[in-house]
Amino acid sequence: SHCMDGIKNRDETDLDCGGIKCPKCEDTQTCKGDCDCISEICKNNVCIPAESCKDDIKNQDETDIDCGGNKCPKCEDEKIC
Repeated sequence: SHCMDGIKNRDETDLDCGGIKCPKCEDTQTCKGDCDCISEICKNNVCIPAESCKDDIKNQDETDIDCGGNKCPKCEDEKIC
């Protein structure tokens, strides 16, 4: 199978992952959309860890710690949105 040949080919978004037929990509691998990533979060064509919404740090595109932005839950009252 082309998904195990050690070459980025066909519709793979990174080496042997992503696309329609291959397994989902690990964090930091290249992606075209959320469906290419194990975390189901593709940001700027890179798979990012889902934990960013639960790490007690304001990161990625969060508007406050672990909330807001495109991927994390909405912020509760008293938080920046």
